Amino acid sequence: MKQTLILLLLTFGMNAQSDYTKHYMVSVNISSFVGSSTYYISKRPLLSALTGLGTSFLIGMGKEFIYDGKMGKGTKSEIDLDADLRGAIVGSFFTFGISNTIDKKRDKIDSLRYVFN
Repeated sequence: MKQTLILLLLTFGMNAQSDYTKHYMVSVNISSFVGSSTYYISKRPLLSALTGLGTSFLIGMGKEFIYDGKMGKGTKSEIDLDADLRGAIVGSFFTFGISNTIDKKRDKIDSLRYVFN
């Protein structure tokens, strides 16, 4: 959850100029938030990373194809979809890296607990 807060502060603090950057950063935020939430519930790093990746990319695709394409409220763009995919991948790497590190530390602490008992 810490990385999500840091990413949110970066997103809103950097005043993104381009549409590509906005799509990228929102996708990173969604992916890391959903992944962190899944990890909090399941304690499985790979599952949490894949859940964040899938959710973030599906939201980006839905925005491009439904909101922009079918409803005509925005401009449908393949570049925006590319930014959504790249952001989802980066967010899931953040989630996997941090949650995998937490798992390794937890395993180390558990193994030391049995040594000293």
